[in-house]
Amino acid sequence: MSKNEHFAVYKHKFIIKNNKLVSRQFIVLKHEDGTLQFTDFHRYVKSPVLMVRKYTDDGNSRFSFTVQLLNYAFFYAEIEKLDDITVEIIDDFLNAYGMCELPWDDDNTKRTEGTVKRCVRTIMDFMELFIDERKKECHIKKDDLFKFVNKRDKHGKVSKVKVPAFDVIYTGNKKAIFRDIPNSAFQILFNHIATNHQELLGLIILSAFAGLRPSEACNVRRTDSPLGPGIIFDIVDGYLKN
Repeated sequence: MSKNEHFAVYKHKFIIKNNKLVSRQFIVLKHEDGTLQFTDFHRYVKSPVLMVRKYTDDGNSRFSFTVQLLNYAFFYAEIEKLDDITVEIIDDFLNAYGMCELPWDDDNTKRTEGTVKRCVRTIMDFMELFIDERKKECHIKKDDLFKFVNKRDKHGKVSKVKVPAFDVIYTGNKKAIFRDIPNSAFQILFNHIATNHQELLGLIILSAFAGLRPSEACNVRRTDSPLGPGIIFDIVDGYLKN
């Protein structure tokens, strides 16, 4: 395989009855000349215990996680076929994913704990289904990947839970979310709206000072509105109930 080759997700959309649009994802090997070679890896991109799925389910981010494992295993660990993958390669990949140290990661790559957990779950499901089908050819067994530990639920009942046989660490970095603006900047915006867009003034006041979300503020109407009042207060014996 050339270093310019890589696995990628191919999305196909088609229309079923009642003109409903459905999307399906496949895993392809993209050659350096741009041609695509379809694989059958998509057959293992699902939960091994989920027997019923919604027809609109296209695998979501599971395909992205799986493609990254395939690129790591084939082009960096340099296996010839997926049967040759080892527990060490899977362990190394998942920890590199959690630590944002994959070959294609950079200084701006951030992953949350939830994202790392979804990746781990996806890869373990993928390998479990693959091993089930390739028992005689695959070099690893499911017992190499999983171990059972005791887990106690909120009622105190203890049950056996299957977890990865190795630990996965992550950086704990999160992408910063810009939620607030400086008061000085808000004052400029508010003065501009009050002067030039007075029809939006009530909306801005409700959002900024009354704690309403934009969608809630948009539904506030006068009691004499032809559409009826936007917010109804249910008062019983002088007490607000709803």
